[in-house]
Amino acid sequence: MQKVIKADKFNAPGERNVCNGDLKLLEGFELNDDIPLSEILQAQYTSCIDVNSGSMRIYFPSFIPSKQLIIPDNATHCKIIAVGASLNFNYYNATIESDSSPLISLIEDQVPSFSLNLQLSPGDGHAMMLVLGISYIDLPTSNGDVVPLCQAAQILRVESSFTFVSSKKGDKMPAMNLNEETSF
Repeated sequence: MQKVIKADKFNAPGERNVCNGDLKLLEGFELNDDIPLSEILQAQYTSCIDVNSGSMRIYFPSFIPSKQLIIPDNATHCKIIAVGASLNFNYYNATIESDSSPLISLIEDQVPSFSLNLQLSPGDGHAMMLVLGISYIDLPTSNGDVVPLCQAAQILRVESSFTFVSSKKGDKMPAMNLNEETSF
């Protein structure tokens, strides 16, 4: 997070903030250093965020768990989880949605293709963040409870719709992030 704050070129040191930093630096951040998702999940997938509509999607083509997942001892099933957040750093709030795959048997020959879809309200925050995770479990208990054996997650994508620039401490004014979609 310090790299993101230090990337704020609009404010003086000591007054720099996250929303004016480079949030793209968070992409690829592993939420569990001991079990990096990038090492466990080797199945192919694509992801996208549409800041204008608030939609997020992760698509997995069909894959074979025994060949494309690193499976911990005693795990019989897993779930693949997507979490999307619309973040507002000025007001310290977030809107969060999640979606998950059905329970995937790790002894299946092939898992059919599937998508994880999230819908957030557009314009709720400064940035939209998409996180992908996996949770391995042993067989569900007789009452249906599942106990995770191993979990890993990674920030896949971060997209910003706009930022706030501080003109002096306490005053905020909107500023646009110029990109190829901005027209004049």
